[in-house]
Amino acid sequence: MPIDIRMIGKEGRVMFSKWKKEQDYYNSARVRKQFKDKDGNLDNYNNKVRKINEHYRKELKALEKLKEGQKKELEKMRKEEEQNKKEATAIKRRLNKEKRMLERTKQVLRRSSRLVKKEKRSRCPNGTHKNMKTNKCEKKTEKARKRCPNGTRKNKKTKMCEKK
Repeated sequence: MPIDIRMIGKEGRVMFSKWKKEQDYYNSARVRKQFKDKDGNLDNYNNKVRKINEHYRKELKALEKLKEGQKKELEKMRKEEEQNKKEATAIKRRLNKEKRMLERTKQVLRRSSRLVKKEKRSRCPNGTHKNMKTNKCEKKTEKARKRCPNGTRKNKKTKMCEKK
């Protein structure tokens, strides 16, 4: 499995760059010549490069595991913190609700005077109307106005029917 350098941070990048520098050094022709034996084999060179690679891979894996553990701890802490915040807000809401309920019970109920004094008004029978001064029903005394015949109209001043 490849090593995620983004995850291991600055320390991992520094270690990775050291590894690459060491690899570049051992890949040079001058160093290879030193490791050649009489027959031209590079077994010692290959063993040395393998050991270097194994060493740095182990170091980077250990660093990666360490960072993963730290990341998991941070996630746990964040979750706990979020849960604590949720619980705190729930408690605050409950307390506020209880305060509001107490305030409501302490308040005197206010009623509109219009609603409190509302009484059903008695109606007058047909053909009568209520006198507002005496509050009694009186007969309607208004005369029914007769219509003017066709071709005439009522004069407003004289109230008589006149031809058009």
